[in-house]
Amino acid sequence: MSATTAELGLDITLRFNASPEDVFDAWTSPKWCEWLGPAGFTCAASELDVRVGGSYLVRMNTPDGRPVMVAGRYLDVSRPHRLVMSWKGDYHPGETVIQLAFSADGSGTLMHFQQTGFLDAHHRDSHFAGWTSTGGSFDKLEQLLAA
Repeated sequence: MSATTAELGLDITLRFNASPEDVFDAWTSPKWCEWLGPAGFTCAASELDVRVGGSYLVRMNTPDGRPVMVAGRYLDVSRPHRLVMSWKGDYHPGETVIQLAFSADGSGTLMHFQQTGFLDAHHRDSHFAGWTSTGGSFDKLEQLLAA
């Protein structure tokens, strides 16, 4: 994994031992909630309309049971190469944009993840931890794709 927290954005590149189609589908199917969320969080998707202009709504629960709602719109859907979506959690007033690029890398996939538009460094850093910490979203995604 390579990762940077530049200005008020995240730039993370990961390699998965799965096809670009499988990695893309992990973001755009009910499988998303099998890996989304920091360590200890659970997730359920109540809306997942994967098309340009479509929206999503997911409910995550913290380890102590508090609900966290995240919603957004799909801005670009180009399976299996590109996915762009807005991201707005009820825990913070700002909306960010997530841009994903998936490219074949031998028998696996390089996933380039960018999240931009954070209002402050604290908000950016908490998202960075949720995506990349041990047991966090990208660890769980790697485990799902390896199964």
